[in-house]
Amino acid sequence: MPDAATIWALWRGNEISGSGTASLTADVVMISAGASRLAVPIEDLDGAHVEPARLSLYHRSGDVIEISGSDAVRLGREIVSHACEVPELTVPLRALGSTRARPGVDHDRFFGPFLAARRAAARASDPEGRLTAVDAKAIASNVGATVRELAAERYPKQPAERRAMEAELADLAEPVVASLDALAAAADAARTSPDDVKFVRWRAWAATYREVFRAADQCWLAAIGSALGPRAAHKRERFGWRR
Repeated sequence: MPDAATIWALWRGNEISGSGTASLTADVVMISAGASRLAVPIEDLDGAHVEPARLSLYHRSGDVIEISGSDAVRLGREIVSHACEVPELTVPLRALGSTRARPGVDHDRFFGPFLAARRAAARASDPEGRLTAVDAKAIASNVGATVRELAAERYPKQPAERRAMEAELADLAEPVVASLDALAAAADAARTSPDDVKFVRWRAWAATYREVFRAADQCWLAAIGSALGPRAAHKRERFGWRR
């Protein structure tokens, strides 16, 4: 049962105030004060400010709700945690869990840093921990290292061919690196945002994070369709035979 609270709100042009209750049910903040009943979806909130014994919620309409009481801090942290969740990233992808994507050691090596960061972010208990877990610069560095390793393994004794494959893979990976640069910028914006737009900045980060996975998905499919696919392997065999 929700703890008693003191509610004040400027809502739809009307002022609401008095004793009442506030709680989080699923993704909706339920508020009652006197005869007033509010059901506010978290997705409609732009941000929240949590301070000792007081919680301020900022609605996308510009309305403000203030909740005071012993339960305000706990409720505020719960709302922030829900609003700043790690988004679903892999469901719409075609290169993960698909035979078309030729799963194997190379596939796992390419996607490994992306998935490890996602798992670490899912385990983090607060927004800052989730942002820190997804280190875009480190992932970009891993992408570059993987490109070099894949080329070196396929052409260990043929420098010219190795450089050509590395250049081709780097070109294919360029949209991934660009999306990771955008993710780093979005993370900085989310970290430094004022409380009244905290959720807005988080949603922008989440959208950018989805784009990273989409770009990685497209990059891998393009790579196995050209530089790493069966046709490319056939060309390598012909080259080795000629030599």
